[in-house]
Amino acid sequence: MAYTTEKLAHRNPNILIFGLAILGLVIFSLAFVTGLFFKRILKKLFLRLNVISDAYATGTELAVGEELPYLEFQPLIRILKDMRDKLNAQFRDTQAAEKKYRSIFENAVEGIYRSTPDGSTIEVNPALARILGYDSPRDLMQSVSNIGEQFYVDPEIRNEYIRLTQKSGIVSNFEVQLRAKDGSTGWLILNSRPIFNKKGELVLIEGMAKDITQQKMAEDERKDLEKQLYHSQKLESVGRLAGGVAHDFNNMLSIILGFTEISLDDLPQDLPVYDNLLEIKSAAQRSADLTRQLLAFASKQTASPKILNLNEIVSGMLKMLKRLLGEDISLDFFPGTHLGTVNMDPSQIDQILANLCINARDAITGTGRARCHIH
Repeated sequence: MAYTTEKLAHRNPNILIFGLAILGLVIFSLAFVTGLFFKRILKKLFLRLNVISDAYATGTELAVGEELPYLEFQPLIRILKDMRDKLNAQFRDTQAAEKKYRSIFENAVEGIYRSTPDGSTIEVNPALARILGYDSPRDLMQSVSNIGEQFYVDPEIRNEYIRLTQKSGIVSNFEVQLRAKDGSTGWLILNSRPIFNKKGELVLIEGMAKDITQQKMAEDERKDLEKQLYHSQKLESVGRLAGGVAHDFNNMLSIILGFTEISLDDLPQDLPVYDNLLEIKSAAQRSADLTRQLLAFASKQTASPKILNLNEIVSGMLKMLKRLLGEDISLDFFPGTHLGTVNMDPSQIDQILANLCINARDAITGTGRARCHIH
């Protein structure tokens, strides 16, 4: 019996090709099934990772069965935990710093602001809003669009402030007069620093404002008091000088009057020199009255009450009072009618009239008119 391999040799390539096709199909099927399997596992894994990361981010506890079942991913879980802890710590620090800054900003006694060079307000605290007469920071920022025109009494000062900020950087103790919401004015001291962009352009100004209106008023009042004190000391010096001169002059007048009266007693009245002596006595008496007024002004005259007519006393004082008032102020005197007499020291009346005229002169600005009525 004979067996030939011719047919078998002819069929071997076909069998090989068929076997390879079957093998490729099996490999493809296994790869496809394996891909689906791993896709499902990875999808489930990433869903678990998403749940775990959300839980770590929010700080909530994981429910039972939500942990990753594969030990190989435990290092990844530890990394997520560490990231979560660091991020939470940074977030808490940021929250604490922001809360601290916000508390300082909201409760500060001095005004705090952030503004732009063109005059827009970015942020202000309640203290600055209160200083400028606004109900709240929001009310201020909504009402003000140009700081220089709406706040500054002199807008050019705002321009100077911006120039100084650009040139010097930090600005300290910059005094400025501002206008509040109700139109009243006050004084502030500004301390600020600039914020520049990468191009070196000024984009923001942030700083603090201190209200010094009361200090300014106190300083002005102090200057007025110093001026009044100087004026009072000057008047006191003039009074002392006038009193000293009047006292010496009064002594000389006493001698003139004394010898004049002696001469009048010794001479007959029909002599021509007698009338001359009367004129000398009259002039000396008027000089004595003027001296008495000077002594009254200097407060050096002792009290000596007399029965007086006020019209006569004031009339005799008019020349001195007009000199006291000066050339720019005129004095009008209106004598009273049907007046009674008073028992008073003439020097005291002179002193009262002098004080009234000085007060009237100080109350009049420039030229004016003072009136004296006797009732």
